[in-house]
Amino acid sequence: MEDEQRRRVLMLALLPVALVLICIAGAVVGMGVRRAPRTHAENIRAALDRHGVAYQSVELSQSFEDSIELDFFRAHVKVRLRDGRVVNGWLGCEDRNSQCFLELRGAGIVGERLPELARDPPWPWLIWVRSALRRIGVGL
Repeated sequence: MEDEQRRRVLMLALLPVALVLICIAGAVVGMGVRRAPRTHAENIRAALDRHGVAYQSVELSQSFEDSIELDFFRAHVKVRLRDGRVVNGWLGCEDRNSQCFLELRGAGIVGERLPELARDPPWPWLIWVRSALRRIGVGL
């Protein structure tokens, strides 16, 4: 009987340790998973990192004509390198947030295809409205 009690006490003592280890493992795995970039500037910084280009800043600018175009995205890219040089190029996307290419010839990046930008999650109230409408049989 004493052995049974010791085993139970040991199991109860090890349970929190096991839970902490599981949480730590989950956090490590979660940190290793890369989230999709949310902005074009994030996407450009990731491309520069992949190519091993040391930079200080990334700037995007658009002309008025570029900014009113809804079907595609086009922007001038200016990258200030760590050594002080400035590299100019452009970013073009056939759909505003997908099918994007980066040209930064001065940094050795030519026609780099960039990953699609993450879509913003819908507002919480919209999720609630959609689920409420589905419950009553109305699709949205």
